[in-house]
Amino acid sequence: MAILQNSVPDLFIRKATCSDSSILIRLAKLTFTESHGHSAPKVDIAEYIKNNYTIEQIEKELEEANNHYYLLFIGHKAIGFSKICMNIPHNSVD
Repeated sequence: MAILQNSVPDLFIRKATCSDSSILIRLAKLTFTESHGHSAPKVDIAEYIKNNYTIEQIEKELEEANNHYYLLFIGHKAIGFSKICMNIPHNSVD
């Protein structure tokens, strides 16, 4: 069931599950590289991706109660995702 549907035909958002791990990995690798690929040496970026975007790691995060992943679709094609972390303090925020 779609959580959000608006005037863009076939646009919807739904909560991700463990069965979506491969979709999340594909999108996360792409968006991380696009957003942060210029901020460190390529070898460091590749190492980060290798260590953080695995089926095991994503499924572990999906099972944590404080993590909420959502997928954005147009039709049957996943085009984006969000990760919301609840009740987790950040050392840069008072």
